[in-house]
Amino acid sequence: MKKPNMSILRHTICLICSFITASIKPKTFMKKSILIILLGIIALSSCKKYVKEKDLDKEIKMEFPILGIGSNVAFPDFTYLPAYTYLIDFDKRDYPKVDSITFNIYVGTQKPTDSAVVRLFNVTDSVAIENTTLSASSPDWNPSLVHTNNFYKSLPDKRIIIAIQGKGVGGAIYGPYLKLRRN
Repeated sequence: MKKPNMSILRHTICLICSFITASIKPKTFMKKSILIILLGIIALSSCKKYVKEKDLDKEIKMEFPILGIGSNVAFPDFTYLPAYTYLIDFDKRDYPKVDSITFNIYVGTQKPTDSAVVRLFNVTDSVAIENTTLSASSPDWNPSLVHTNNFYKSLPDKRIIIAIQGKGVGGAIYGPYLKLRRN
């Protein structure tokens, strides 16, 4: 069943109300108005959202909240990006029929000999998320898009906080996101 267009429905109810109220005597206006309001509430509340499998997006892009200028990952050991970049309360079970999750990120370095390594980290359980480590190097800050393989099975079946950790020499990251896919 298609979801009704709420703005058209509201507009139609307003037109009906104004037509009826224009033809009513002032004494009966209050009774008729209450009846019309109740009918409108019933009509609007009966609009249920039906989500069928065919209506679900095949692909969902979930971006990490990183500022447009990117983040430095030039650290000798894995270091957390700032807390505002975390994905809070992520639970793979919130996305029905999803069976693939990949980590995608643009990685750039200052020189070809520099490197940048990033991974996802489960802050809730204090463990690195398996199969999410990526590394790259690119000359002259020309970032390249790198991505992991499917790590859906590496995530626990519960709500977690996901952070990005990075290390390397002369590296920076841009535009990280998770790509969730349904088959």
